[in-house]
Amino acid sequence: MAPKKRAREPAADNAGDGAAAAAPGGGDAASRRDGMADIARKRAAHFANFADDDEARDDNVHTGTGEARTLGPWSSAVQLVNARGQAQQDRKARLQQQQQAAREAEDALAEAADWEPSRDPSLGPHPRCPVPPLFATCLGVLTAWVECVESLEGVPDAIRVRLAASVCAQRKMSPEVSRLFSGGSPSPSEVSLPDCTQLDAGAMGALLGEVAGPRLQRLELGFCGRGLGDEAAARAAAAGPLGELEVLELGGAYRLGDGGLGTLLAACPALQRLSLPQAPRLTGGLLLRLPDWTPKLTHLNLADCRGVGADALVAALPRLPGLRSLRLDAIPEVDDSVLSAAALLPALTHLGLRCCTAVTDAGLTALAAGRGGALQGLTLDECGGRVTDAGVAALAGQCVALRSFSARRCTRLGDAALASLLRAGGGTMERLALSGVPGVGPGVAGALASACRDSLVGLDVSFCRKLPDRAMGLLLSRCTRLRRLVVYGCSQLSARSLYGHDNAHLVVEGQHTKVDLDLTGGGRGGKGVMGEGGKGEEKEKEEAKEEEGAEQEGEGPEAEETGEQSEDGEDE
Repeated sequence: MAPKKRAREPAADNAGDGAAAAAPGGGDAASRRDGMADIARKRAAHFANFADDDEARDDNVHTGTGEARTLGPWSSAVQLVNARGQAQQDRKARLQQQQQAAREAEDALAEAADWEPSRDPSLGPHPRCPVPPLFATCLGVLTAWVECVESLEGVPDAIRVRLAASVCAQRKMSPEVSRLFSGGSPSPSEVSLPDCTQLDAGAMGALLGEVAGPRLQRLELGFCGRGLGDEAAARAAAAGPLGELEVLELGGAYRLGDGGLGTLLAACPALQRLSLPQAPRLTGGLLLRLPDWTPKLTHLNLADCRGVGADALVAALPRLPGLRSLRLDAIPEVDDSVLSAAALLPALTHLGLRCCTAVTDAGLTALAAGRGGALQGLTLDECGGRVTDAGVAALAGQCVALRSFSARRCTRLGDAALASLLRAGGGTMERLALSGVPGVGPGVAGALASACRDSLVGLDVSFCRKLPDRAMGLLLSRCTRLRRLVVYGCSQLSARSLYGHDNAHLVVEGQHTKVDLDLTGGGRGGKGVMGEGGKGEEKEKEEAKEEEGAEQEGEGPEAEETGEQSEDGEDE
C-alpha cells in the first residue's frame, strides 16, 4: 500500500496549487499556472471557430489521404514522408503569394497616403439639377389619373411600356387599367407589366387572349402567379400564332406547371429569351424538352426554380449551343457538374449562381478553363464557404474579359486574390459588387484605381470596413466614369473621400454612422449623401438607371451585348 500512496502524492501536490502557492517556491507554481492559462486561451480561440469538414483544406499533408486510416501506421507514415516535398513546395508558393499580396497592399497604401482632395470636402455633395425631365413629369400626371384615361390608341409601344412601369410602381395596375395596355388596333407588339398582383385568373386570361397574336414580339409579366396558371397559358397559345414572339418573361408564376408552359413554348418557335424566376412547379422534364421547342434560345433564367435538378441541367445544357446568358440562382442542386456542363456552351458569356452553395473552387476552375476567355459576367453572391481564393485565382488566370463580377457575402475571399482578378482583365471591369466581403481592403481599391480607372461604372463595397478612407478617395478621384457607389455600413469613410472628388455625376448610396459626417451637406439646401440637391435615394436610383439606359441606347448594335450586365450583374 505504501508504493501506491507515494505514487498518488505527486498528483495530489499538482492538484493543490493553492497550497503550493503559499509554500516556499509557490511563485513558480503561480507562473506555471498563468502560462498554462494563456495556452488554454489561445487554444480556445482556435477551437471556438467552427470549420465544416467540407470547408477544410484538403492539401494538408499531415492528415494523409482518405486511405490513411486503412493502410496502417507504417504505410501512412511512408505516404506522409513521400508527400513532404510537394507540401514544402506548396508552402513556398503560398508564402510567395502572401508576400506579393503584402507588397501590393503596401504599394496601394503608399500611393493612397499621398492623395489629397481635389475639391473642398466642406462644400458637401455636388449639386444636381432639381428639375425633372418633361417626359417624367408627363408620366407622373398620366399615372396619377390613369383611371380617367379611356384609350391609348396611337401611343407607341415604347411609351406604353414606360407608362406601364410607372403605373405598376404606384400599384395601380388593376384589371380595368390593364385593358389600356392590351387593347387597340393594331394589337401591341410589346407588353410589359412589372406588377400583376391585382390580376386574377379571369383578368389574366382576358389579357393574354387580347395580346397574343402574330404581332407580339415581347411579353413580360411580373408577379403573375395569382392569375397565370396552366389554363391561362393554354389560352394564350390557342389565341396565337406566336411566331414572332422573341422575349417571354413570367416572374413569380408559382401556379404554372410543365403542361401549361410546354403548350405555350410549343407555339413560340422564334423565342430567344425565356425568363421563369420563382416557378417551383417546373421540373427537369420540361427542361429536357426545351431544346426541341426553342432552338433559337440565347437567354435562360431559371432563378429559384427548385424543381429543376442537376441531372436535368447537365443533360439539357449541351443541347442549347446558342445559349449566351444563364441564371441558376437559388437552385440547391446546382453543383460543379452543372458548371462543367455550362463550360461546354460555345456562346456562354454571362452566368448567375447566386445562393448556389454546392459550387466549389473545382467548378469555378472548370468554368474558367472552358469559357474563361469569353466570360463577361459572373454572379457568385452568397455561395457559401466553398468558394475561396483558389477559385478566384483560377478565374484571374483565364477570365480576361470580365465586365461584371458579383461576390456578395463570399466571406472567404481575400484582398490579394480579388486584386489579381481585377488586374488580370486589363481594365475591362465595369460593375463590381463585393458587399459583405470582409477581406476587401487597399489592394482592391488600388487595383480599381489603376487598372479599371477608365471602365468602372458601378461599385458596391458595403460593409467592407477594411477599405481605408484615403484609398477610397484615390479611387473616386481616378475612376471618372463611376456613376454609382454603394457604401452601406462603411463607417470608416469620411467627407474627404466622398466629397473631395470632381465627379459630379456620381450617386452615392449608403447610410454612414460616423458622427462627424454631415448628412445635410454642410447646411447647403438640405443636400445629403443620399440625394444631392434635395432628392431622395429612390430618385437617385431612377436617374442612374435612366442614364445607364441612355448610354446603352446610344451604343447602337453593341447595346444588346452590354445590356446583359445589368441583368446578370448587380441589379438582382
